[in-house]
Amino acid sequence: GTQAFLRAAERFRGTDVATATLVRHIRSLAYEIDDVIAECSFRLGEDADDMFLFNAVRRIRQIKIWYRLVERLRDTNASLKDAADIRGRNELKGFERGTWFSGSGSSKWRCSGSMQFKKEEDLVGGEESLFGWLKDFLLEWVKDDQRNMIASVPGMGGIGKTPLAAHVYSVVKDDFDTCAWITVSQRYEVDDLLRQTVREFRKNDRRKDFPEDVDVTDYRSLPDIICSYIKNKRYILVLDDVWNVNVARLAPESNIIHLQPLQERDAQYLFYKEAFWKCKDMICPQEVEHWAKLFVQKCNGLPIAIVCIGRLLSFRVTTYMEWEMVYRDIEMRLCHDPFMDMNTILQVSLEDLPHNIRNRFLYCCLYPEDYVMQRKSLVRLWVAEGFVENIGLGALEEATPPAHEENFGSVYDPLKIELIREARRVSTESGDIAHVAENAPHLRSLLVFQNSFTSASLRSLSSVNKLLSVLNLQDSLIKQLPKEVFDLFNLRFPGLRRTDIASLPRSVGRLKNLLVLDAWKCKIMKLPAEVTKLRKLTHLIITAKPILPSLQFVPSVGVHSPTNICSLMSLQTLLLMEASAEAVRCIGALVELRTFRISKVQGCHCKNLFEAISNMTHLTRLGIQAADNQEMVHLNALQPPPFLQKLFLLGALSKESLPDFFSSLGNLKNITFLRLVCSRLDKDTFSCLKGLQWLVKLQLYDAYSGDEMLFSAGSFPNLRVLKIRGGPHLKEIKIERGAMMSLMLPDVIEHLSTLEELTLDHTAEELVERVRCRKKMTISHVQRVYVGFVRNSELAFERII
Repeated sequence: GTQAFLRAAERFRGTDVATATLVRHIRSLAYEIDDVIAECSFRLGEDADDMFLFNAVRRIRQIKIWYRLVERLRDTNASLKDAADIRGRNELKGFERGTWFSGSGSSKWRCSGSMQFKKEEDLVGGEESLFGWLKDFLLEWVKDDQRNMIASVPGMGGIGKTPLAAHVYSVVKDDFDTCAWITVSQRYEVDDLLRQTVREFRKNDRRKDFPEDVDVTDYRSLPDIICSYIKNKRYILVLDDVWNVNVARLAPESNIIHLQPLQERDAQYLFYKEAFWKCKDMICPQEVEHWAKLFVQKCNGLPIAIVCIGRLLSFRVTTYMEWEMVYRDIEMRLCHDPFMDMNTILQVSLEDLPHNIRNRFLYCCLYPEDYVMQRKSLVRLWVAEGFVENIGLGALEEATPPAHEENFGSVYDPLKIELIREARRVSTESGDIAHVAENAPHLRSLLVFQNSFTSASLRSLSSVNKLLSVLNLQDSLIKQLPKEVFDLFNLRFPGLRRTDIASLPRSVGRLKNLLVLDAWKCKIMKLPAEVTKLRKLTHLIITAKPILPSLQFVPSVGVHSPTNICSLMSLQTLLLMEASAEAVRCIGALVELRTFRISKVQGCHCKNLFEAISNMTHLTRLGIQAADNQEMVHLNALQPPPFLQKLFLLGALSKESLPDFFSSLGNLKNITFLRLVCSRLDKDTFSCLKGLQWLVKLQLYDAYSGDEMLFSAGSFPNLRVLKIRGGPHLKEIKIERGAMMSLMLPDVIEHLSTLEELTLDHTAEELVERVRCRKKMTISHVQRVYVGFVRNSELAFERII
């Protein structure tokens, strides 16, 4: 009842003072219940851990604790009854029957294609000509070898400046020596912008000319370093989200692109395209034509408003009453301000989402501005927070409004410490995390970004905030976790990714509520046996990246796993474990696995391992790494899982097993990615791959030992990215007409219609020179062609197309 009330009432909290007050009060009670549940979970873990020390004194203390928790629940229940009485006695706006926004958590909502930067065919009205002008402007710049040309795109928020610039940038950036996209934002520090520019120019430097010894802490020297680097180079630098209008005036008037709101005809076309995208002809039904016109007028030609409202309506029933309800709701929000702004648009879209989907979006508010979020890591955090369905965490799931307003989460600012006092989730880029502990007594999740802290600070945090469920220390310099961390019995996510932690103590087995253990690219080489006590674990990610003075492809290495690893029946992700005779015999019990990688596989392991993999019917990503480059992998008994999407094989592949295996793999329509390393393929065995018609990316790393590679007619029709790294004997690539829609004929490369990227690295110089000499007339259809070489003991790539 409490959650249903909050979900339905959320959209009305800003329309009436009494309603808003009641919603805030009930939400505080919901948090109180959540606190009691969290402490109960903690005490149960504490009791189980100390079961052998349960003496008389401790028994008395525990009785007092449980009695206090019962009293808290009684008080909260009484407060909820009082709130219900208030609601019954007063007529509160938005709570009349039939007026609730049906989309607020109860509508049949489903995901559609993600909203991405516009493609050229998605541009409407004047955007098409503007895109063409801007693209031609930049390409002319490259062709004429001119310097210091500036263009600006001023305009109001939501009018389409960033999507237009981003699309042009993605199209032309590979034609420059280097490029950088910098988001400035309203609040910025000049030294931070300079450091970002250095990082972007260095990362995107085609020839690795950027000086390696740049001291980014000395920001006063950075302007000179940047200027020196870009001298005599073609480069493109985009400054996005600039709030100072004087910056736009740096461009000559002829290079200022003034975006205007869409004309009525273009606005209507865009609205129909978004609202009726499910219909082939995108025609507006007559029943809602009246409301469609009103929606278009209300958006005032603002593209983001049209897209958001149109997409929202596309998931509603196309009836007069339903569309009228949505329109009246927007009207109600605009009663104080008749102009639709960005906040209103995004608020309407956000509140129409089901509460669990809404929480996932709000969680992104905890990330620093312009931070690049990794999809898989973010999803695993959602799992730990309980925002993903069917996890069965048993905790109270929150129906949440804007993040800071209702204590969902806050970003730590040492100068505004009051903002985190009631916050349940806090993220920090600077400052001592011990101060966070002292000032956020209700803290449940802490996300640390690029912050250096001491073990003492982490010890203090763990001692004060005992009910923590998420502790993300990713990319920090921490080398060892203090023992207090393993007293956090509610912990579900310890994020150790890319830290310097080299071992986990046996006390990790005390964290019985752990769902995700992410130690990707740490220094851990062995797991304690107590890990097998973590029966709720769904994602176990432990890998190490060896640091070797080699320019060859070096995969991550696995860790020695406990003998009873197969008891973790809830695992969905397991990487990267070392193979052993016992492990491969029992690993088939993990039937819920979606991602699985195993290393140090020997020939004697193959039969049992492949039988185990056949039980993993949900598997979408599979990696098998042989014990060394000489170990022969026999694929005869490996039946590819039916939903496999990505396959990674490292080691010499038995030639007699390849035809049947790749034939089976070719029957899978989901397989889009294949990486082969040290496979010892030759012209004959490579032909076994031609049946992989759904493949999008093919990576061959030291995988080809022959001198001639043949792509036969009809092979790889959907291939877009081909990477060949290693193959010192490879002198010729032959691609018959019809392969990859014709990639290469015996002596030429031509007619490339689907291939987007080709990389040649450590291949024979004869092949590289032939590609260089023929690039102008024979491979113009390939969007990107790279050739690898060594500069300053580092692998670099030269783009020749």
